[in-house]
Amino acid sequence: MAGAGGADGREIGRKMGRAMIGAMTSWFGSQKLVLFVAAAKQEDLVALARLLESGKVRPVIDRRYRLSDASHAMLHLAEGHARGKIVVTID
Repeated sequence: MAGAGGADGREIGRKMGRAMIGAMTSWFGSQKLVLFVAAAKQEDLVALARLLESGKVRPVIDRRYRLSDASHAMLHLAEGHARGKIVVTID
C-alpha cells in the first residue's frame, strides 16, 4: 500500500479535488453534484480508444483555460454556460 505521497495518495487527492469542484458547482450553479465510481475494464478502454482514433467519438470542448485562469473556468462552469468540457492547461 502506497503512502499519502505515493500513487494512491495522488489518486485520492485528484478524487477529492473533483468532488470539491463538483460541490462548488452545485452551490453556485444549476448543475447538481452526483458521485459515482466506475470500474474501468481494459477491454472497454481499448474499445473506447478505437472509437476515438476512428473519429466516431469526439469529445466536446467548450473552452480552454490556462491554469492561471482556472478561477475564470470555474466561474464559467458554475454559471451554467459550459456546453461541453472545460479544459485547464498547464504551460
